[in-house]
Amino acid sequence: MTLATRIYWRIAGRFNQVRAGRARAAARVFEARAEKFLARFKGGRTYNFARRPKTPSGLTPYEYVCKICTSEPDRFILDPIHQMPGLNT
Repeated sequence: MTLATRIYWRIAGRFNQVRAGRARAAARVFEARAEKFLARFKGGRTYNFARRPKTPSGLTPYEYVCKICTSEPDRFILDPIHQMPGLNT
C-alpha cells in the first residue's frame, strides 16, 4: 500500500468518525426533545386526542351550527355573492 493510499484511508476514517459523532449528537438532541414533549403529557396532565371538542350544550361545533341553521335560518345568509372569491381569499 502506498503512502498516499494510507493517508487517504486515515483521512477517510477520521471523516467517518466525525460524521458518526454528529449523527449520535443529533440523535441525542432528538431524544431530549421527544422526552421533553412527552413529559408534558405525564403525571395527570394527559390529553385525550380522541375526544370530540364539545360546546357547553354537549354538541360538537358542526352539530351546533347545524342546529342553529335549522332553528334560526335568518342568521345565515345564502347569497351567492358571499361565496365568490374576492380580494381576501
